[in-house]
Amino acid sequence: MAAAEGPNVQGRSPTSATSGNVISPQPIRHRPRTRSVPAIGMERAAADRIADLVPAGPPSHPPLRQRRRRQHSFGWRRPPKEAPHSARSPQRRPSRELTRCGDQAFGRLPCRSSRCRIHRMGENTIEAVALVNLGHIAVFAGPRSRRSKPPPRVSSGCRRRSRKRQKRNLDRLQKLDLGSPHQGYSQRGHLEVAPRPDQTKTRVWEAARNMYLKASTLDDLLDEAFRLLQKSKMGVVATKGSTVEVQGVVLELTRPRARLSRTDTKGTIFSGIGEFIWYISCNNELAPIQYYLKRYDEYAELDGTIWGAYGPRIFGGDRSQYEIVKSILSERATSRQAVIQLFDREDITERRKDTPCTCTLQFLIRDGLLNLVVHMRSNDVYKGLPHDVFAFTMFQEILARDLGVALGTYKHMVGSLHLYEEDRAKIDAYIHEGFQTTREMPDMPAGSQWNDIKTLFVIEAAIRMGGVAGIPDALDKAKQLSPYWADIARLLAIFALTRNFDGAREKLRQVVEIRRSMSTQYYAAYIRKNSRRLSRAVAQLDLDGSTDIAAKVTTA
Repeated sequence: MAAAEGPNVQGRSPTSATSGNVISPQPIRHRPRTRSVPAIGMERAAADRIADLVPAGPPSHPPLRQRRRRQHSFGWRRPPKEAPHSARSPQRRPSRELTRCGDQAFGRLPCRSSRCRIHRMGENTIEAVALVNLGHIAVFAGPRSRRSKPPPRVSSGCRRRSRKRQKRNLDRLQKLDLGSPHQGYSQRGHLEVAPRPDQTKTRVWEAARNMYLKASTLDDLLDEAFRLLQKSKMGVVATKGSTVEVQGVVLELTRPRARLSRTDTKGTIFSGIGEFIWYISCNNELAPIQYYLKRYDEYAELDGTIWGAYGPRIFGGDRSQYEIVKSILSERATSRQAVIQLFDREDITERRKDTPCTCTLQFLIRDGLLNLVVHMRSNDVYKGLPHDVFAFTMFQEILARDLGVALGTYKHMVGSLHLYEEDRAKIDAYIHEGFQTTREMPDMPAGSQWNDIKTLFVIEAAIRMGGVAGIPDALDKAKQLSPYWADIARLLAIFALTRNFDGAREKLRQVVEIRRSMSTQYYAAYIRKNSRRLSRAVAQLDLDGSTDIAAKVTTA
C-alpha cells in the first residue's frame, strides 16, 4: 500500500511514494549562537535598536526552508577554555566573525584578541572592523556594495603575515576618510575609521586647542600664554635677541574690563595708563612716553620721534580712522568694514628702528555688543602683551560708550607670539606667584568720554612737566572730571610721587591722602605696591638718618 502524500500530521517520518522507505530528515544548519553586546555609554534599548538600521536584503548564502531568518547582530565567539588564543592549533581555520572583539556596536573597548577578523554578515548588512595594531577603532558604517572589495584585514598578532603585506594594508587604510572619534553612522555608505584619542589626528586637534587661549581675566590669559611658550621648542634669533615662539595664536578675553594683572610681577598699571594717554593724545615724541617706559629710547629715531607710534595712525589726520569707524558703525551696526589699519606699506619700504607690531583693529557689533578683533604680526608675550591688551580694550570701551552699546569680547590674534630668553626666569616667577583675586576695572560713565579725556591730557602734562610741585593744581583740576577719570588723574599723581625718594616722608603722606580720596578701592593694591618703596625709604631714614636714601632703597 502506497503511503499517503503530504505532510505527516502524525509526527512520523515521510515515506517515498514508490519504495515506501522512510526518508531521513535533513539536518537544519543553524548560525553559531552569538550574544548581543550592549554599546558602551549607550542605553541598552538603544543598542537593541541597532538591528533596525540593517537594511533588508538577501543574505550571503541562500537559506534553507526550515531555517528561520534571524536579525543580524554584532557578537563574539568565546574561545575554547582549554587553550588560550595564542596557543590555538595553526591548522584551525580562523572564524569569519569577530573573535572577542571589543568593537561592541558603538563601543570603544580595546580588543582582547590579537587576531581580529572582519565580521561579514551579508552582502547588504553592516560591517565592523577592529584595527588593533594601528590604534584605530571601527565605527558604524553603511551598507556595502556587492562588488566592492572587503576592507583590509589587519591583525596585530599574526606572525605569518609578511611586512610587505602589512605595509600594503597600511597604505590602503590611509586612503580611507578618517572621521571624528565621536562620529556615528556614515551617510556616505562606506567604512570610516576613527583614530583613538592618543593618535596623530587627535594630537592635531589638541595642538589647535593650544593655539586658542580663552580666559575671563588677563592673569589667566597670561598664565596660559606663558605656559604655552615654556613648552615651545621653536627658537628664533631675532634682531632684539634670542626668542622662542609659537605661531598663529588667538587669545580671547571674555571680560575686557579685567584688563589689568593683579599680580605683584605684572601689575603695571602706571606704565599702562601712561602709554594709553600717549596713544590717545596722538603723540609720537619720545619724551612723554619715556617718562613712563624708559626702554622706548631704543626705538627713537634721530629726530626724537617714534616711527611706529599708534597715536597718529589711529587718531591723527583731518578725519581720523577712529572717527571713520565710529561713523560706519553708527550708520550700519552690522558692518564688517570698521577696520583701523596700523601697518602700512611704508613700514617695510625702509628700515626703521620701530615698526608697528599691530596690523589692524576690527570692531564688530553683534547682539548689541561691541567686539574687538586685533591682528598682530608680532608680540612680546611678557613686555608687550599686557600693555597692548590694556590700551586696546580701553579704546574698545570708549568706542562702545560713543556708540551706546555694551562691551563685548576682545580677541588678540598674533602671527608670532614670542618670549625672549632673558625673560624666561621672570615668567617662572609669575607662574609660581599664586592665585590672585578676580576683579575688573570700574565701568566708564555713560555717554561720550572725550571731554574728560581732553581735560586729562592737560592734567597729565602738568604733572609730568611740573613734577611734585604741580600736583596740587592738577588734583584741583581733576575735581572737574567724572569719578572714573578723576581716579586716573590721581594715579598719575601717585606715580609722580613714587618715582624718586627725595623727601620720602612728605611724599608718603601725600600718597596716603590721595589714596583716601579715591572713589574705588580697586586701585589700592597698585598704590600699595608703589608706596612700599617710599615706606622702605622712610624706615631707612629713621634707622640711620642718612640722606642718601635712593641708593639704599634701590639695592634693598
